[in-house]
Amino acid sequence: MSPPGQAFDVLRQFLQRTTIKLRHVTALVLQWTRTRLPPAKIRTELDRQL
Repeated sequence: MSPPGQAFDVLRQFLQRTTIKLRHVTALVLQWTRTRLPPAKIRTELDRQL
């Protein structure tokens, strides 16, 4: 599977496990780019996924 396909799968699983909306995840990712630190909810779930 290609990296974009893998990224989409990780995003889909993340959304299913956290039950948060895609728009909220988008806002958290934008916050991450501004602060250079992932928000706690994203960091915790990414650690679990990866």
